[in-house]
Amino acid sequence: MVLEGGMRFLFFRLPGYLLFTALVLVGVQALHSDDMQRTFPAAGSFVAVDGLNFQVLRQGQGSPVLLLHGSPGFADDFRLTGDGGPGVFELLVVDHDVIAIDRVGYGYTDGGNDGALGLFGQADLLPGLLAALGG
Repeated sequence: MVLEGGMRFLFFRLPGYLLFTALVLVGVQALHSDDMQRTFPAAGSFVAVDGLNFQVLRQGQGSPVLLLHGSPGFADDFRLTGDGGPGVFELLVVDHDVIAIDRVGYGYTDGGNDGALGLFGQADLLPGLLAALGG
């Protein structure tokens, strides 16, 4: 197959340009993360488990309910609604001890092992986290 003119440029150079653009965007995001944390400070407290600091939102009394967000996401997702009404966190607080955490690498919780900690590894940390919370 012979590529001519613009097709040759796109075939050989476009992947490099896309990679460069992605690296620039990642760098810009890293520079702004400190600004974001100053603008939107963590709403919860922090609990250390196995060398990782977890942000924990906890409120209410009664039987405990642990809320775990998906990927991507963060604990505050449970407080947010599209229509400005109460989120699931506020609804559960009426009758429960509600605990919402930022999972490893999300929200305000540390990243841990450069992202090598998968779902099973994160699940293994939950008993220690609940024990640290007195649950």
